[in-house]
Formats: sequence, C-alpha cells, structure tokens
Amino acid sequence: MLDEIEVVTVMHRKSIIRILKKRLSRKKRERERGRAYGAEVDDAIRVVIAKSIDYPCGERLYPNLEWMAQHLTAHHELVISGETLKKLRQISLSTLKRILKRVGRSEPMLAYRKPNGLR
Repeated sequence: MLDEIEVVTVMHRKSIIRILKKRLSRKKRERERGRAYGAEVDDAIRVVIAKSIDYPCGERLYPNLEWMAQHLTAHHELVISGETLKKLRQISLSTLKRILKRVGRSEPMLAYRKPNGLR
C-alpha cells in the first residue's frame, strides 16, 4: 500500500508514514548532543591564540588557528597536546564563532586603548 501511495503522490516513504500517523512535525531530540570540543580547546582559543593576535573575528582567526597554535608552541608560549591540536585543525568556522561568543573577550581591544595619561 505504501508503495502505491509513494508512486501516486511522489512523496518520500517517511513523510507518508508521518501523515498517516497524524504527526506532521518531526520528533524533537530527547537529549541534546554533548560538546565535541572541551575546555582545553576553549582555553587555547581564548587565552592564548585570540589574545595574542588581538581578538579578531572568527573569519580572520579561523585560517590562522592551527598555524598560530604551532607558532606559540614553538616559542614556549603555549603548551598544547596533540589531541587538542588535532581538534583545532578539525574545528569548523561556525563552531569557532560559537566558542568566541561563549568565552567572550577578557580585555578591551588594543586598537581602542588610550595611551597612559591621555583621556
């Protein structure tokens, strides 16, 4: 019967079953996914990498993320595990933007600071 309905209506099988069961909307997740990147990745992005290049936006930080981590590790400014470096290599731009939004900026941008003594 489903095969005949599929041919006549040109709808997907799952959609037909949903209509027959009177459930037109998809079922929501019962449990949300966990975070794929832990606190070590957040700390590497916020404290060292973003701070060292003056908190750029996600689009500017993204292509330089792995390179900057390796550069700071070579100069002993950052101690990072191989697993964290692998995660920095795999992170997507949208995830990086969410992390930057979540961790925020701990200091004002250098370009907007006034020299000492001036108001």
